[in-house]
Amino acid sequence: MKTNNLDLLQRYTEQDIDRRFNMLYTLDSTDYKICAITGVVAGIIDTFLIGIPHPTKDGVSGGYLDNMVRDWFNKKFPPEEMAKLANSKISKVPYDAQDNRNTNVDIVGLSTYYHRLLSIGHDPILGFIVGVYDVLNGTLTTISKEGSFVSQDMSHVYGQRISTQIIDAFIKHFNHLKSDVNTSMGLPIPFMCLFNLCSFGKIGSEGLTVAEVVQGMYYEGYDFQHFCAMSIPEMIIEVLVRAAWWIRNKCSLKKLPIFTSRNRTCKLDSMLFVAHSCFCSVNVVKVGMTKNPCAINYPEWMRFSKLLIKEINWQLYGKNIAKADFIAKDVEDYIDYCISEIKSRKKSNFKN
Repeated sequence: MKTNNLDLLQRYTEQDIDRRFNMLYTLDSTDYKICAITGVVAGIIDTFLIGIPHPTKDGVSGGYLDNMVRDWFNKKFPPEEMAKLANSKISKVPYDAQDNRNTNVDIVGLSTYYHRLLSIGHDPILGFIVGVYDVLNGTLTTISKEGSFVSQDMSHVYGQRISTQIIDAFIKHFNHLKSDVNTSMGLPIPFMCLFNLCSFGKIGSEGLTVAEVVQGMYYEGYDFQHFCAMSIPEMIIEVLVRAAWWIRNKCSLKKLPIFTSRNRTCKLDSMLFVAHSCFCSVNVVKVGMTKNPCAINYPEWMRFSKLLIKEINWQLYGKNIAKADFIAKDVEDYIDYCISEIKSRKKSNFKN
């Protein structure tokens, strides 16, 4: 049925604009239920199946899923093969000093236990910048236990470990991380080395700084493998919430919400924010009950922080802009209708 002039004019009432806008951009009760259930379930999985890592005589142990992830790493990267790789030239790097015997500047805390946490090159993400730089320049870049940043030349000891080609440096760096992933004191979680800069605070009865707490967490087994295990509940939320949004909006396969974009997905970012908020709430309870910082789900809080910033920006600025665009589109439709009506009447008068 063709839209008439009165129908279009009625669309500009404030109540109708709000109603139609909210249908597209505001969560309803069903959306909230989906998000709450998904977030709480993910929190329960994190609490009971990921658990808290702790060192044992057989290595680090955690919950059921955490141990499954560690077993997968052991099968994918057998310790015997990784030991051979660690001793080969293709994985030797200048940023792997394990103590201060060969350093020009003493690094507080540099030891076999903590050298991967202090050396930025061992970071799973930052290492592909800083670590590759170290391999190309024969340097060791560290943040000490006390928060001192030092980049020093190691070519007098590890000159044979330097690469002159950037591709070779990337390969050497990757092989070194690969050889370290299954060691007793494995790779730290992404950006964990930056917490060494946080030499402040008085946490717990011992009055520890933030840096000291994080260093203790690493010693207990809060490493890259545990990071991968902690990411499982987060991925469950992402998959289930995106699937629910896709089904409820009856989208085609071409509109699968693989990436989040407010302009394309409307409600999806808000749904993800609510679900991850519920997960974080459960995680707060877990940390409070255990009084153990290793109970913190690091990747989840990183994801929540990003969504929180996006949600604040949406509520303060983006929503008003979207509503203005929504009204402008209505006005544009009305103008197009009026123009078509005028043209139609002119043709009719000309024929008469």
